[in-house]
Amino acid sequence: MEVKNLCKAYGDRPVLENVSFTVGVGVTALWGPSGVGKTTLLRILLGLEKPDSGELMGTAVRWSAVFQEDRLLEGLDALGNLRFALGTDYEEAKAAAMDNAVDVWRLNAASRLQTQMESKRGTARLN
Repeated sequence: MEVKNLCKAYGDRPVLENVSFTVGVGVTALWGPSGVGKTTLLRILLGLEKPDSGELMGTAVRWSAVFQEDRLLEGLDALGNLRFALGTDYEEAKAAAMDNAVDVWRLNAASRLQTQMESKRGTARLN
């Protein structure tokens, strides 16, 4: 993805001024002090907000983000929330596989935690 000269203001207060960068596939970190426009930039990249000017290229990629506050619909289960968020991109088989993978991860994490706790109890008995 390439961003060129991206600008965004709220009223007469500029938040992003001529922001330009290129990002490849993978995990990218974005950090800076409070109020420099990180959230505004992410909202624009996610399509939740429109920039005032500038170019976004290579945005055909499906982005994902973890918000600081809850974004799930409480009346829906995990698959229902996926159905709602993905709309026409939702695929039952892929969603079921993801749900199953999360269950397996939970079981493995619980098993590792139990093993660690048992190990610590055993060490405590030896001391």
